[in-house]
Amino acid sequence: MVSDDFLSFVLKRPVGRVESKAGAAGPARRSAPPGALLFARVPSAEVGLLAEFLDEGFRVVDMGITFEAEAAPLRALAAAAVVRPAFPEDRQPVGDIARTSFQYSRFHLDPRLPRALADESRSAWTDNYFLKKYGDKMAVAEKEGRAAGFLLGVGPRAGLAQISLIGVREAARGLGLGKAMIGWLAGEAGVERIEVGTQAANIAAARFYEAIGFRIRRTDYVCHLHLADD
Repeated sequence: MVSDDFLSFVLKRPVGRVESKAGAAGPARRSAPPGALLFARVPSAEVGLLAEFLDEGFRVVDMGITFEAEAAPLRALAAAAVVRPAFPEDRQPVGDIARTSFQYSRFHLDPRLPRALADESRSAWTDNYFLKKYGDKMAVAEKEGRAAGFLLGVGPRAGLAQISLIGVREAARGLGLGKAMIGWLAGEAGVERIEVGTQAANIAAARFYEAIGFRIRRTDYVCHLHLADD
């Protein structure tokens, strides 16, 4: 088990990632502290390995879908809206967007976690960018001169940039802001390919990514195990 300090802070309990390999689930469960939340991403083709995790008490909370696309065709999308790099003063509006824009993250889909805590985890994620603890770049899309959407990016590493989190205010959806922010990222120096993940439950997001040229690269079961406090 590898401790996740960020999630431990946000969820106010020990959180650890378990390697997706045979024989890992049992030892991780036995060595974890009381009250811990353990999680693992198991490739969807590894049904036997998934059975090992289920036998140890893990439960599937999400099916993750990872998409990838070449950056060059996406660059033209930047013209769909006004997009700029994030400024320090964007921290609060971006946090507000993050707190209210998600319903399908693995924390939102886990019935053992309160909705308010799941919402706060998204805001804390963007806060880490402004605190210079996570992420390499952030785009902000504007509507009528105010922040209406954001994209938190990681990389590029060897030409690959990852969209870690992307959100748009509900009132500003359908205006091309998401496309424009992806186009902005595609135009950043050194970005040759872009990777983004979503959940199988988020059909609208999956259709959106496929419509602008992304293709599925892998799928994973996302499993959680909540340990008792005693």
